[in-house]
Order: sequence, then structure tokens, then C-alpha cells
Amino acid sequence: MSCIVVLGIPRNGTSAVAGILYNLGVFMGNYLWEATPANPKGFFEDKEFWHIHQKMHKETTCDSSLDYPPLRFSPTPQTLQEYSELIKKREELKLWGIKDPMMCFALPYFLEIVKTDIKLIIVRRPFHESARSLVTSGFCKSINRATDRQGKYLYAMEEALSELNKGVYPILEINYQDLLCNSKKTITGIAKFIGVKLANKAVKFIDPTLNKHRMKNGNSIIRSDENISNIYMAYDNLKKSFDALKSKCEGLNAFQLLDELVSNGVDLFAQGKQNEAYTLFSKMLLGVNNIKGALMNNMALFHIKSGNFVDAEKIFNTLIDEGFNIDAVRENLHKLRYIKNKKIQTTPCVAENQK
Repeated sequence: MSCIVVLGIPRNGTSAVAGILYNLGVFMGNYLWEATPANPKGFFEDKEFWHIHQKMHKETTCDSSLDYPPLRFSPTPQTLQEYSELIKKREELKLWGIKDPMMCFALPYFLEIVKTDIKLIIVRRPFHESARSLVTSGFCKSINRATDRQGKYLYAMEEALSELNKGVYPILEINYQDLLCNSKKTITGIAKFIGVKLANKAVKFIDPTLNKHRMKNGNSIIRSDENISNIYMAYDNLKKSFDALKSKCEGLNAFQLLDELVSNGVDLFAQGKQNEAYTLFSKMLLGVNNIKGALMNNMALFHIKSGNFVDAEKIFNTLIDEGFNIDAVRENLHKLRYIKNKKIQTTPCVAENQK
């Protein structure tokens, strides 16, 4: 019985390596995180371990925000017991693996609990590339925050590795660029390292276009990772803001079409059809922009009906500042100020889906 640990900081290629393991027959978990535009082929990350790692994070920092990871976890005895019970279930399997960037912090506790043989696969990528990918994929808002976050992951990982008893755990280091440019050779090495036969589906799993750092389109270069993820973020952030108001606001049925576009775009991207996915997500961004003014206007109307005039006025002013020259917005702002001053009721206008 063996456990394969995929170790690496976020956006280093750990998902690609975990996907290879999965296609080589390694059990990666009963419940895996779903694919997203940032990782169109999936994360191959066990939700059960992820939730416990999140609990360890929160117990250490009193904050579950991934933007501010600790340098080392300090879990409670209860959480360690929960961790131990999950690991024992996995140890009933012949060959299983775990991939979660949080393992950079959890590795010392993990190694103390696991009784079966452990092999470590460490995934390396130039620091600046992983930090930039963290921003373009939507996980961090700025490169400064990304480098700070990545630095803590890297420090924790290197410290944990430095404390290992040398020779006790077999280690295979994978360079992300080698994985993309010499995929068959690299995957053959992984299969040999974990002691399984090479599977053709594992070789086919890696698409060289996963190197989305730069992608040519004719004579131009598209930063596909940045474009697609930013478009998805624009959609996702709007959807989260207005989901709670579906019963109160109009214009939200447009999200059904956007949902379909997201799914279709993810499928195209996973199939290696990046240019088609880019075109589709560009249309989605246009759709988001077309309804953004109307949605924000309707949210402000809900605030007015709830008596929350301050937030309503902020939204109207934001719309005007961002250039959404909707006549209804200006009219509603005028009526809102009239209501505040005179404290009388009136029926505001509902904005059309146009900018």
C-alpha cells in the first residue's frame, strides 16, 4: 500500500500532475473539486481533505481567507483526530494520492499520521509565473498580494521538506515546463516512480496548450488565461451579488444564458479549442456589460424599497461614475434624493438592459 503526495505551491502545475495520477489509476478522492475556466481539466483535489485543511487554517489564523495563509498550521486535537480518521480510511486502499496546495502547511502533521509507504512528487515552476497565474486566474487581485501569498506557501513547503529525514521518503521532482514540453517522458517517469504501468490516457491528459502563459493567434498573442479568467470573474462576481435578490429584482433571467456560455466555454477550453473558448467568453463579457447597469439599478431599487437610501445612492453614483448613462438611473437618483428630502413615496423607473 502506498500514498502519493503531490506537493507544490498554488498554480505550479499540481493539478496537472494530480490528473496524471488519476489517469494512472491512483485514487485521488471520492469527491473532487469541479473544473473551472482557471483549471478546465479539473483540480483532482479531494474535498474531504480540503475541508479539514481549511479548518486547520482557520484554527491557526481565525480567518479562512486564503489571501493570508500562516507560516505553519496549529490545528486543535479534535481536528487532528478528524484528520487521522480520514487518513485511516484512505489507507485501506492499495494506491491513493492527495493533492492540495495546503499540504505545504499540513505536511508535518500528515507524515506523523500516515502509516503506509509515502512517496512525494514535488512540482516546481518559476515563482514569477505561478504568482502571475494566481492573479490572471482570479485567485488574487494584485501581483503584490500574489507574491506575498505564494512566498508563504513556498516558505512553509521548503521548511517542511528541510525537516524530513533524508532517504526515508522517495522524492520525484517535476518541472512544470518539462511536463508540458516533454510530457510523455515525464509521465513515463511518474508511472515508474509510483510503480504502475504507463497508461495512454495519462499521456493524452496533458495538452501542451496548458501552457497558457502566451498563446499565438495569427500574428497576435492572446493571454488566454488572463482573458478567460477575468471574464469569468466578472460574471461570477455579478452573479454572487445578485443571487440573493432574485425574487426582488428584474433582469436576472439573462444569467441562464451566461451559465450556458460558461459551461460551453469550459468544455471548449478542456478540448484544447482555446480560440473558440476565448471568442465565447468574450461574448459572455459583452453580455455581462450589457446587463450590468440594469442589474445594479434594480439592486438600488430594492434598497430604496427597504429604506436603505444610503446604499441605493452609492449604487446610482457608481453607475454614473462608470459611464452607465442610463436615463432611468439618473431619474431614479433624482427621485431618491427627493424621497430623502421630502420623505414621500414614489415609484422609480426600472432600467432597460442596456449600457
